[in-house]
Amino acid sequence: METIEPTPLRRGSATTTDGGRAAPEQLHAEALAACLWHAIAEAAGRLDLNPGKYEVRVESQIANSLNGEYSVEVVAKVDVPGLDERDRHRLIREADRLWPYTSGNWGRIAIRVGMVEQPAQ
Repeated sequence: METIEPTPLRRGSATTTDGGRAAPEQLHAEALAACLWHAIAEAAGRLDLNPGKYEVRVESQIANSLNGEYSVEVVAKVDVPGLDERDRHRLIREADRLWPYTSGNWGRIAIRVGMVEQPAQ
């Protein structure tokens, strides 16, 4: 029986202040592209594929609804010219299953919003 070792927990952080310059949809697209790029690499290893050089393109659109809430639409495209069509489909399907922002029904996103603790005065 094959044993798949879990990926170590990776944690990153970002802080935005009033001086922020990048558009939220640009940052969102860049973050998702990086995450999917890593999922492609992990999926290739799991499937024993050698994709060669590949590229991930992500478009992120943030929209404001009539009630003031935001929604987001993401379109991710993966270019893997080094694989035949069958292996490209296998690779992309496995990467989509692995990354937390899947287009499937895996639902593995946990988001918490809270306040920064202020030091006692």
